[in-house]
Amino acid sequence: MSPDAIPVPPSPAGKNFAGRDRALLYTRGMDLGPVQGLEFVLRSLSRAGEGAQPAVVMEELYGILRESGRSPAVTGASGAPLASAPPINRRSMAANDTARHSLAGLLFLLFRPLFAALRQRP
Repeated sequence: MSPDAIPVPPSPAGKNFAGRDRALLYTRGMDLGPVQGLEFVLRSLSRAGEGAQPAVVMEELYGILRESGRSPAVTGASGAPLASAPPINRRSMAANDTARHSLAGLLFLLFRPLFAALRQRP
């Protein structure tokens, strides 16, 4: 298929689509039908106004979800809210076991570049 077969309309200059995209992604993650999710996004964009910031669009979407009796939190199959980031691993890192190296082994590691240079000399 040639690139000319599918015309792509130019995006209007100065338009901010971040709010629209963010609301669409948010409703896509919810347990909503596709039409109902699009209706919620359309209503939130209408209330927020033309060129609204993403935060304003999302606040309107949260309000519409509350009005419809839904939780504004994205929930998983169990109904518990999903975290937007993975949990932080707060365990301490295990120290490297340096006691297993002998003094001769440590000296060899330190002087390895010197030994390699001596080997290469004619």
